Amino acid sequence: PGGSGEQYDQLRSILSGKRVQMRTLSAGDSLSLAEGVTLAVLSPLQALQNKSQSLDDLGTNDESLVFRLTYGKFSMLFSADSGYSSETRMLANAWELASTVLKVGHHGSRFSTSDAFLTRVAPQVALISAGHGNVFGLPSQIITDKLQHKGIQTYRTDLDGTIEMVSDGISWQVSTPFRP
Repeated sequence: PGGSGEQYDQLRSILSGKRVQMRTLSAGDSLSLAEGVTLAVLSPLQALQNKSQSLDDLGTNDESLVFRLTYGKFSMLFSADSGYSSETRMLANAWELASTVLKVGHHGSRFSTSDAFLTRVAPQVALISAGHGNVFGLPSQIITDKLQHKGIQTYRTDLDGTIEMVSDGISWQVSTPFRP
């Protein structure tokens, strides 16, 4: 399966030592987690067959595991570090993308969350995971302006701290219990 670096190798070693079964996921796979909770894998289209296959950082990001969690009427799209090319592939494959909540791609980078993707997902809430004062200046003002313009309620870890989302499959609520 894809992945590289010392921490990845350490994780694989620990999992192997504990005999944890590993599974490579790709678009089209689906997992049932609990009664009524499912994950539909939307990307990558095909898992990397050769771990040593080299990709630049952007290419690696576009191989991120993207999935849509559904629980009753509630849904959340976890877009990881995916960017425009990954979004374009998901749009072209006609996957169900409409979701109550969108975890914005690539920490709110200007290279993710295209207009077409955001329109198709049509979230009520957006979550952005970005470190406070990070050197990359994320999230991008372009993305935060886009979300605000579309009237999407947005929570950011750099401003709001820990973000908790709770749903019973019908209703949902967001809280920020540990603000910086």
